Amino acid sequence: MKIVIVGTGYVGLVTGVCFAELGNSVVCVDNNISKVEMLQTGTPTIYEEGLEDLLKKNVAANRISFTGSLASVVNDADLIFLAVGTPSKDQSGETDISALIGVTKSIAQDINHDAYVVIKSTAPVGTADKMKEAFYSVTKSLDKDGINIFVSSNPEFLKEGTAIYDFMHPDRIVIGTEDAESEDRLSELYAPFEEDKHVKVLYTDVASAQIIKYASNAFNATKISFINSISRYCAAVGGDISDVAEGMGLDSRIGRAFLNAGIGYGGSCFPKDIASLKYEISKKSIESGSYDKAELLSSISDENFKAWWWVVELIRSMRINKQIPDNATIAILGLAFKPNTDDVRYSPALNIISELSYHNKIRTFDPIATENARAALVAKEDESETLIMNNITFCNSLYDAVSGADVTVLCTEWPEFKKIEPLIANKIYNLMKGDIFIDGRNALDREQMSQIFDYYCVGKPHIPKK
Repeated sequence: MKIVIVGTGYVGLVTGVCFAELGNSVVCVDNNISKVEMLQTGTPTIYEEGLEDLLKKNVAANRISFTGSLASVVNDADLIFLAVGTPSKDQSGETDISALIGVTKSIAQDINHDAYVVIKSTAPVGTADKMKEAFYSVTKSLDKDGINIFVSSNPEFLKEGTAIYDFMHPDRIVIGTEDAESEDRLSELYAPFEEDKHVKVLYTDVASAQIIKYASNAFNATKISFINSISRYCAAVGGDISDVAEGMGLDSRIGRAFLNAGIGYGGSCFPKDIASLKYEISKKSIESGSYDKAELLSSISDENFKAWWWVVELIRSMRINKQIPDNATIAILGLAFKPNTDDVRYSPALNIISELSYHNKIRTFDPIATENARAALVAKEDESETLIMNNITFCNSLYDAVSGADVTVLCTEWPEFKKIEPLIANKIYNLMKGDIFIDGRNALDREQMSQIFDYYCVGKPHIPKK
């Protein structure tokens, strides 16, 4: 099939490359010409495991190409996927769908036949209707009244760091349509997966497909916030959150996924989607007179704040108790919101740095995400009362970051950090000025580390250094 994908971010680029790998002819459109030029050479603009090899392979095979001109390709497309950004407008959580509307108007401007458009971006219920209104307003002004738009929803369930694998080995594919032709075209596109008896392809209406995406993200975030809440109780009464999570996960009704206690979730999806869902539920309830404030969704975000704030409070208490000096040096290991990605959006590490940089010197290291983190923190400095960039040093290695540190904090469980065993730990200890190690992801062996460091981890009682 001939596929056009508008947007070359995480979702658009991964989706385009994977559709090409399945044998389709794919053109990805982006208004950032420098990105287009890089991608045309087979050079990815994001870090994602396995993406570069797959991109180069399909560029060389002429199955995928890139352009800055939607007008030049829109009439050749069997399906047009929209994978543009849908950020929050403001603190209310309302989703900004202006990019979707803008692309829809561009399609209406240039297309000379019916348009079959698929929303890949995460967008609230009602977006499809607004896109159709925008489309027909343009076609009417151009006397193209005989041309129609059919809008479907095909939400993505990709996890950054494993996005390629997730696309090629989905646990389900959700297709929300309003017309038979769109369903037929999407069914043809996803035929390789429908032939796999292990993959469930679920056909729904457009609204249900969109809600599935929001509800799935909110539920997974709920599990994370729940286990983090329980972790604080475990630490207080002498329990072990790892054992608790294991025991809970053995219940088939619960499952083990998203039950790893730590310093909270980040990324582009969970925070934004929870805020959006809360906004939409509240708005609809006001319209209906029920006045549902979506308190459960609010509590998810509140608990996530408490997860990373624990590190800030712990270090502040150490300073008050003279365990560490005023203006201490804090080493932060990991800046991405999760391993195997360069995405720092809503990263707990950056939140911790923002709060600690006013009273402390910060030394950081991340294998991939340093430059993205630097840019995000520079942007954040202007709006923060505490963030001081001059107090932050971006280091080129783990050992450089911990050199002279009073406290080391593991924020992102990169594979190389999880390999910190006694030999490496002793080297870190010898480089540090202090001996406090805070494991924000329970990534290391507690018994081993407590013999070397004054070691703190999540949801387990503190063991004084032996």
